[in-house]
Amino acid sequence: MHDNVLHLKPIGCEEITIPCKDGVVLGGHLWRGADNGRCGQVIINPATGVLARYYHRYAQFLAGRGFDVLTYDYRGIGASRPADLKACDYLWRDWGEKDFDAAVRLMHEERRQRPLLV
Repeated sequence: MHDNVLHLKPIGCEEITIPCKDGVVLGGHLWRGADNGRCGQVIINPATGVLARYYHRYAQFLAGRGFDVLTYDYRGIGASRPADLKACDYLWRDWGEKDFDAAVRLMHEERRQRPLLV
């Protein structure tokens, strides 16, 4: 049963796309926090090779306690995997340099006045 919970679309979240500066588009989810995200924002960076959905229950927990929460898959993984991965020249460091940068920019656009935690 635990595994099935991780595959369900989380309640109270929206599927989003996150554009990177190099044109790659990442897939992710954004949870709106209770009380209009009064506590701030959280970006959950997944572990190497781990799908973002693994963190959805934690994201729901944080959103229920007043945080806006972003989960996303790095390029080449999960919701950010292109149809033809072999044709891509992604580098491992792109996850930190390009993908994380895009996540930070997205959250700053959402609410600049709130603290951002990662």
